[in-house]
This record gives sequence, C-alpha cells and structure tokens, in this order.
Amino acid sequence: MSSITSSTTRLKTRNLVLLILKLSASGAMKGLFILLCLVQWSVSDVTGPYRLPTKCEVCKIFVHELKDRLVKLNEKKEVLRLGQGLDESKKKAVSYEKSELKLIEAIHEPHICDEIKKYNVHAERIGSLRYAKGMSETMSTLHGLKNKGVKVELGIPDELWDAPNAEIGQMTRECYTMVEDHEESIEDWYFGDQTQDLLTYLCRDTVLEGEEQECLNEKWTGVERVDSSSDKKTSTRLKGEL
Repeated sequence: MSSITSSTTRLKTRNLVLLILKLSASGAMKGLFILLCLVQWSVSDVTGPYRLPTKCEVCKIFVHELKDRLVKLNEKKEVLRLGQGLDESKKKAVSYEKSELKLIEAIHEPHICDEIKKYNVHAERIGSLRYAKGMSETMSTLHGLKNKGVKVELGIPDELWDAPNAEIGQMTRECYTMVEDHEESIEDWYFGDQTQDLLTYLCRDTVLEGEEQECLNEKWTGVERVDSSSDKKTSTRLKGEL
C-alpha cells in the first residue's frame, strides 16, 4: 500500500511541475502561485525519505564507488620499496598497483563511503536508480523557477535545498558498517587474481547470498522512470535480465 501511495505522490508532483512551467510561460501568475503552494506540500515527499535504502542498493553503490576509486588510483605508476635502512637496493620492490597502500587509500583516504554524500534521491526513477549523483529533475526544475524570479517556498532554508536527505545519510552509515563487516572479503578479492567482478564477488556471493539481488541488474538508460507507461515495461525488462 505504501509503495502505491509513494508512486502516486511522485506522479502528482511531476504533473504539478509541468503545469508550473506552462503557467510560467503563459504569464498566469495567479495559477502559478496556487500550484507553488501545492508543490510545497508535495516536494517534501519527493526529496524526503520514502523508504530506507536496501542492503542490495548499499552494496551496489559501494562497489561502484570503490571500483571507480581504484581505476583513478591506477594512474599512479610508482614502484614502492619496502624494508628498513637507507640502502634502497636491499628493499623489496612492490608495484603500487597491487599494494596494500593502494587499497588503504582507496577505502580510507578519504573514506569511500563519504562519496555517497554526493548522491541525491531521484524519486522519478525506479528501484536503486533513484540514487545517483547530480540534481534530480524535480529539484532542477524548482531551481530553474527560482532563478527566473519565481518565489518557491519548500519550508526549509534555501541553503538546505541540496543537502543530503535522510535516505542518503542512512545509506552512508550502512556503507561504513558494510566495509567493517566485510573488510576481509574485500581484501581477499583485491589481493587475489580479481578474475571475478567485485559486484559478483562481494554483493552477489557474499553480502547478499540468499537475499534479494534484483537491484544489481538495474541500469539507467533514461527510460526507467516511475510512471504508468514505462514502469510496467521497465519491470518486465528487468525481470528478463535476471
């Protein structure tokens, strides 16, 4: 029942935003004022915590960020020399690419889970795709209206419009816990041959073993939105990928 209510609210908000754009273009300011009042009521649902992130979603985003960090660190082509004393020739040469230092930097400098604070809730998208970097369509539209001089009241200070909401905060905390609980598995993959993708190794076969894993198949192509026309087609397509 709650998921149906959330979907209905998201549709209602999108329709309100579209009407606002039409009224703004036509100069119907009285109708625009009324609709902005309605958006103030509904936008809190769009940007607020509909639900808590699932374990699947936390693992998926953690892996995405860790893989991205590792790729960026690969640009370092250094050779580390490990050992005591001043004689460099007696020290063991270790490639940075597979070094423990690289893994420490990837996870802790700064902590990889803090990257999640850069995410926003894109309530117009389905499933795990609701979590992405960048501004959501609804907030982008409202910012655009504000920049045009339209007074938009969301019930919060302007500087908090783009602050991480409760869902993002919860996902960040759960990410920290996941790293602590599965640090050994992450190290086993990293120091191993890495023939298995980290998403499969850590999420499918370890963290989510025997649990719901559907979110791992979800990919954003631009059509996976919460609406009556694409939602059914999207759900069918995703099921076919499992």
